[in-house]
Amino acid sequence: MKLSLPGQQGWGTGFFVAPGWILTCAHVVRQAADRPVTVFYQEQHLSAMVKKIADDGKTLDLALIELSEPLSNHPCVLLDLHKEPVANGEKLYAYGYLSSYPHAAPVHLVNEGLTGDQPPLLKLKQAQIESGISGAALLNLRSRQVCGMVKETRNANFDLGGGAIPTRVILEQFPELRERQQAFHESDKRWLNLLAPQAKIDFQPYLKSIRDDEDYQEGQEVYTPTTLEDRRPVRGRETAKPGQRRFSSRLKLRVETVKRDQQGQEYPPDESQEGKEQVKQWDVLEGLRQYATDHVVLIGKPGSGKSTSLERLLWEEAERALHDAKARIPVLLKLRNCRSSIEQLIRDFLIGHQVTLERQDIEELLGQGKFLLLLDGLNELPESFRTEIKNFRDRYHRTTAMIVSTRDLSLGGTLGIEKTLRMLPLTKGQMREFVRGYLGEEGDRLFQQLQGDRLRKFAETPLLLWMLCRVFAQSGQVPRNLGLAFREFAKLHDQEIQEDAATDSREQWPKLLRHLAFVMMQGKTPKDLRLSIPREEAEDCLTEYLQQKGRANPRGCAEHWLKDLLKYHLIQPVMQPNFEEHLEFRHQLIQEYYAAESLLRRLPHLSDEELKRDYLNYLKWTEPVALMLALLDEEATALRVVRLAMDEVDLILGARLAGEVKPYFQYATVGLIDEKELPLKLKVQCWEASHSEQAVKELLVALKDSDKDVRRRAAWALGEIGSEQAVEGLRNARNDPDISVRRRATWALGKIRSEQEVEGPRNAFNDPGKVVHSKPTTTLEQIVSGQAVEELLPTLKHPDISKRKSAAYALGKIGSQQAVEGLLTALKDSDISVRASAALSS
Repeated sequence: MKLSLPGQQGWGTGFFVAPGWILTCAHVVRQAADRPVTVFYQEQHLSAMVKKIADDGKTLDLALIELSEPLSNHPCVLLDLHKEPVANGEKLYAYGYLSSYPHAAPVHLVNEGLTGDQPPLLKLKQAQIESGISGAALLNLRSRQVCGMVKETRNANFDLGGGAIPTRVILEQFPELRERQQAFHESDKRWLNLLAPQAKIDFQPYLKSIRDDEDYQEGQEVYTPTTLEDRRPVRGRETAKPGQRRFSSRLKLRVETVKRDQQGQEYPPDESQEGKEQVKQWDVLEGLRQYATDHVVLIGKPGSGKSTSLERLLWEEAERALHDAKARIPVLLKLRNCRSSIEQLIRDFLIGHQVTLERQDIEELLGQGKFLLLLDGLNELPESFRTEIKNFRDRYHRTTAMIVSTRDLSLGGTLGIEKTLRMLPLTKGQMREFVRGYLGEEGDRLFQQLQGDRLRKFAETPLLLWMLCRVFAQSGQVPRNLGLAFREFAKLHDQEIQEDAATDSREQWPKLLRHLAFVMMQGKTPKDLRLSIPREEAEDCLTEYLQQKGRANPRGCAEHWLKDLLKYHLIQPVMQPNFEEHLEFRHQLIQEYYAAESLLRRLPHLSDEELKRDYLNYLKWTEPVALMLALLDEEATALRVVRLAMDEVDLILGARLAGEVKPYFQYATVGLIDEKELPLKLKVQCWEASHSEQAVKELLVALKDSDKDVRRRAAWALGEIGSEQAVEGLRNARNDPDISVRRRATWALGKIRSEQEVEGPRNAFNDPGKVVHSKPTTTLEQIVSGQAVEELLPTLKHPDISKRKSAAYALGKIGSQQAVEGLLTALKDSDISVRASAALSS
């Protein structure tokens, strides 16, 4: 822990030697007198008083302090109670709050032997000891016991080592510690258990179970199965047309780093942050592996591939661990299933794959860093377990690699994890490849209908694009909005895929699913939603529903129709650790769609107060409300919901909902923003939140405002909306007098992916004088089209090495067959940096 004195600069380190008792150096607390010492331990600020000091101003430099208030269940070090000196050359380890690492850092040292002082010091070498680490425990890596305490440095600026007080001297000065140590470690076996020889745990059956699991094998071939019978995929039913090919999930999904400020708010990707880390893009699995050791949060839209990526990583890491004894053991935890502790969730997953460990064994393995934890769905974690998962990470953040996925940073937070990766939307090239792979030549016709804002709405996540392919294969048309896409998909599933089901059963499915989804959205508290429900409870709630509808034999019908739903539809059974059978929708988005359909039917009967209090006020209802608005046919009702959200709940929520209604209502709903008396910068933020084409006209006016901050925000908003109407205005903004506006305008043009902009970025290769073109490939990487590749290929022969290098990098990011052929040329370039750029970008 970190020790400091109120009102004084500097600090020291200390460690628990008995319950409530902390050992440190006397010089750390010498000025305390009768004042309290501040103790910072596990994110808590505690108070302590100095009780005993042994201080000769030379080599004797010891102090015992006691916490003012009891602290339960904290660990204590194990002091080496033997009198034998530490062997020369012994490798030692300390962990403390160095001046250059105020949040603590490790130090590895080597013992040179005892000094001739009385009492003697351990003379240490091969480490840079700085102020702040005085009082840190010195661990003997061979005996795994504390052999001393760090006292001083020989030179804080170099790795000359320093001196430490041996444990023998500590026990001579404070002999009562011997008895307190024995009493503590007799009752608390955590440290002693680590010293005891452990039988090696055989993880081979576990790893083979994951490798051979049909669910994970299925995940390597397709995005998500929707029709299962007896928990096994029904492959033949996915084909919507004769000869239709199944697509692969191996879309090379990518992520980018997210820059956040001190408050955790995200910087826009083009924000100028001199001296700060630049945004990087990775293959999703490569990025997760890069940052897992120090922990990373993976965020992304629903259906963007977060869970699929974690399952793929689980499968690959299990395969690796089968052949590498030093590899970490991957464990996938669905946080929605948390019922007690994370350790118990780990145990349940291991048991499900043929390995049974006790909690004590799991805690030991966590402390040793043996696991790679994949925590899926932080936003789905029940509210009552938020503190549990934060405390779990605090316990093991120094030893255990962790990856945490969530929808959004505002839903569940970050657990204090600094690194964040965001799932990138599918590029045009990926979308085209996806629909062609699924629909063959018909895919080109679908792709043509997915231009402009509809492309952003439907096609940037694999799940939604897959659903759209299913609908298009049947109707040949793209639905007008996301809500209608879900509705058409559900109808297709009912009418065509389940055609062999009994008619009376099939007719009830939409009603039953709507009711079930609504009940699950309610949760046990107003804030919580449930993503699974006990089967018996589901039967009870459907029985009650059918009884209210006057159905004869409601219990029998509920049981029979629920069984059919599990056999044919978009819900599935999932066994809980206590062997209780639960039911869940196959994806949270599907549950939210059916909840939206239910809410749509309840809406006419809700007062404004009920709508605001029970739905608009809660984050869990945001997506269902948005989907409901997309299905709503009455403009007056749409205006009522949007106005209520905007005026009485949250301005930005209302603005977002204004863009979710059907397009021909958006003139009125987005007009609510225009009518408000707000600062222009805040209006721009609202227009951006709407993602509506109706906002483009006002944003283009804002792009010419005298305030550069307004112009910068407007350029960003236009890029987010992605309308072709903005292209000309953004082109003009590339000549803005402010560099940040020019950068955002260039970024926005690339985000829109307008093929008209290919020529502009290409000219940047020959216009090095313009600051805005200092990184021209940023836009070209995003304009994934054949024309872009054709424009870049000649640049590979340019005499300027930097231009050849940039072109090679951009081609690698595009990744099409034509681009790959160009990369083969770049790999033979005479300059090594061009060859490296081509190799690293692909």
